[in-house]
Amino acid sequence: MNILLIRHGECQQNEADPALTSSGQVQAQQLAKLLNQILLTKVYVSDNVRAVKTFEEYIKLNPNTRFVKTNKLREIYRTLVGGPKKVGTDPLREARDKTRIDSFWHELLESKDETVAIFTHGNVIRYLLANVLGMKPENSWTRMVINCCSISLIQKDKDSICVKLINSIDHLEQPSKIYTGPVEKNIFID
Repeated sequence: MNILLIRHGECQQNEADPALTSSGQVQAQQLAKLLNQILLTKVYVSDNVRAVKTFEEYIKLNPNTRFVKTNKLREIYRTLVGGPKKVGTDPLREARDKTRIDSFWHELLESKDETVAIFTHGNVIRYLLANVLGMKPENSWTRMVINCCSISLIQKDKDSICVKLINSIDHLEQPSKIYTGPVEKNIFID
């Protein structure tokens, strides 16, 4: 199984469920062109607007693709990946988010799909990659850059699971200005 973890395009800031910016829309179109070259057997999409709008560019090119829009892929609380606490956040959010994403991941790994794309959020991607890499997820906030419309790749076979690619943004003409960091190109893991 090949699992493509795709972060949504650049979005508006300071909104509860933000839409894509005009740059984010362009990023989503560039991403869709690349993904159009890959035969995806199934797609999972967070039901947050920014992930849905990113996915919509892909589905325009591939209208017969099987997909599931789900709240299980909504952003997880940043403390799960080592981010700071936010004042006023429900004290049970971290536990609920962890249970939700762990449940989704377990179900996905049990499926028989061959090439899956997941349109989701940066902290979800950090959390999943950290778990596959065997690192504490709470260390990934500062150690793992996940840019807007980036692609990361996990491969699973009968006996193993491994990370093959993190944060690929080579398909983007103008990467996001918001989520840049020390890692701006691909990290390949052999």
